[in-house]
Amino acid sequence: MGLLPIACVFGGFLYAISGVTGTTVWPETIIETIYPPLVFLFLYRAFTGRRSLLNTGIAGAIAGIAWFSGTHHVPLVVSFASIATLIAAMCLERRWRAGLLRLVVFCGILACISAPQILPSLEMAPYVERWVGLAEPIQGSARVPIAAHLAAAVEPEHLLGIALPGNLNLADNGTEFLGIVALTFVALAMLHWSSSRLIRFLAIVSVAGALLPLAEYNHLYGMLYTVVPMMEKLREPAYWFFLLQIGGSCLAAIGLDHFLRQRGAYQHAQVVLIRILFRSGAVIFLAAALWGLSTDATRQTIVHQYALSGLIAMLLAALFLADKKRILGVAGFGGVLIALVFVEHGDVSGHTSQAHFVLVGSPAASRLVQPIYDRRELGAFLKTQPVERIDSSSDVPESLGDSFLLEDMSGHEGTALAQYFRLGPWNYRTQQLYGVNYYVAKKPFDPRQVLVYSSRSTGVNIYRNPDVQPRTWAVHRLVSVPQDKDFEPTLLNPAFDLKQFRHPQGACSSARNLWG
Repeated sequence: MGLLPIACVFGGFLYAISGVTGTTVWPETIIETIYPPLVFLFLYRAFTGRRSLLNTGIAGAIAGIAWFSGTHHVPLVVSFASIATLIAAMCLERRWRAGLLRLVVFCGILACISAPQILPSLEMAPYVERWVGLAEPIQGSARVPIAAHLAAAVEPEHLLGIALPGNLNLADNGTEFLGIVALTFVALAMLHWSSSRLIRFLAIVSVAGALLPLAEYNHLYGMLYTVVPMMEKLREPAYWFFLLQIGGSCLAAIGLDHFLRQRGAYQHAQVVLIRILFRSGAVIFLAAALWGLSTDATRQTIVHQYALSGLIAMLLAALFLADKKRILGVAGFGGVLIALVFVEHGDVSGHTSQAHFVLVGSPAASRLVQPIYDRRELGAFLKTQPVERIDSSSDVPESLGDSFLLEDMSGHEGTALAQYFRLGPWNYRTQQLYGVNYYVAKKPFDPRQVLVYSSRSTGVNIYRNPDVQPRTWAVHRLVSVPQDKDFEPTLLNPAFDLKQFRHPQGACSSARNLWG
């Protein structure tokens, strides 16, 4: 489209620090957000007639690579959005043959590139149990119940979080936040709605990204869940805010480009914006200050966020006023604008970003780092012991094994092999089988466990499990069970001697045998 360099930098910076990219703490999620801008860039090149099939194929290849990121949320959203875009373009252009060819090229290359990741996942799915936020796990190949989607749905009033922060306690974690600065330039871009098909397309994408997370209140979501293949695998509707993130970032960049190119044409709009931004910012700031005087300590974070939003609105008004008097050039205006966005989004993504991890030991430390800091003495003790494996209860919210490089029976995973899960890994006998010789909790779950260490600062203890099995041992008899459901009762039977019999750890469900 030929945007000014400063507008491109502004849009890219906004994309990088907002939405899913800016608020996640998971490296695999950050990785999967790197690819989508390139996917839509090459699709845009294809739609503008520049080597249509080549650019479509490149877009499909990049979308396929995104599936290797380590998780499926954003790649699934991008794949759906790209296919929907190709279908919509085919219908609008009424070039059925060319449009269908583009769709086949994109889907074919996407499928081929992503196959080494997707096919093994599909092959393993029938053999695993998957946790989807419900009381019980489901089989990995089973359809994720709609109840799992609705449990993580966003409430309609939380869409106010697109402009103002304050939703950090929600499942969306602030992923919908664009902020006052970005929305101002989105509004400027929308003034050119009738003259730009690209702006209309980005607006539709953004609206879809804002509405789809409202799964419980949106019949469209239920319809898509019913008819679109693989839609049910995306069980966290808040990830649809990613479309709002990428669409809003592009619209904000376009709005800034139009403003900087045609500053004279925006004289009246500038006056209106200055008045609206200054007055609304002052109201928000003063209201937050008064609220902060009367509310309790638990809400002070939200109070501060609203106060900062009001301050940002007034500073943006001052920036427009400075531009109206031609105090700043194009580069100066864009640079100050990027600084404002950085400060504004730091009040949301700064509460969850990895940059916040440096505050170890302080009251504001991240929930992912503070538990490690608090339990460093537990980890230090275990590192001096002959640990085969450990297990821990909910008294230890974050995995000690992940934190201190120990094999952990209770590590954080979204899936587990079905045969392993049927053994009941929470049972003492199963933990004997797997060589779990230390258990970390405030209280033991079995009377045979022996206290070996107690932490005064956390109240968490370490217990030793006696008579656990080594990693390998010789057995002398082979026992069969008639059905899979008999695995756990057989193992828990005191007559079943782990030292003499082969155990059901790797049981083959077809032969119903207990293998060593």
